[in-house]
Amino acid sequence: VLVKDPAEGWLIASSREIAAKSTYVDPLEGLYPLEGDWILQGDHMQMELSLALSNSGRFLVGNAFTSTPDAGTMETEIRIGFDPSANQVRWWSFDEQGGFGQGPWQAIENGWLVRSSGVTADGEVSAAIQRLTFEGNDTILWDSTDRFLNGVAQPDLQLRLVRRPPAPSFSFVGPDDSGEPESTEPAPAETPAEAPAAAPETTSPSSTNAPKP
Repeated sequence: VLVKDPAEGWLIASSREIAAKSTYVDPLEGLYPLEGDWILQGDHMQMELSLALSNSGRFLVGNAFTSTPDAGTMETEIRIGFDPSANQVRWWSFDEQGGFGQGPWQAIENGWLVRSSGVTADGEVSAAIQRLTFEGNDTILWDSTDRFLNGVAQPDLQLRLVRRPPAPSFSFVGPDDSGEPESTEPAPAETPAEAPAAAPETTSPSSTNAPKP
């Protein structure tokens, strides 16, 4: 508030600070539904996928264990983060045989569109477009299309990932010394025993008052 002083002109009578609105948007916000343990069981492939937020909070990191009749079991390390040079989410993957892949992620309705490219351990070049669609909180529909290996088209795939349910918890009450299960009910409080009544007080005759023979 400004006030005008005849001698000094306009002066500040009072002021207040207004907090600036934050414009920060977490670039990984749409990835958080991917956190957790996922399983996939198909006719020709099985996969276990685990993803969690890194200690820095800048990446989703995890592992995928994939099993197929032809290739056996293979572990792949996964890292998903924000690429500031392209202003978009990107992922990187490295399998235990020496192959690797990467690609940008584009947010779409109820999911993500991923354009992946990579190189196998044998030097073959791969590419695919993958669409991840969330069906509720516990299911992901994974469509992999436009798949090529060394320029040769590969069949499309449709996979379904289901969140692994938490392990059940058990509680057990062991037997006591008698062999019977321990009671969970509190024991009744003990009633204090009543003190015995005091005997009536008697006065012994002194030697001065004893009868003489």
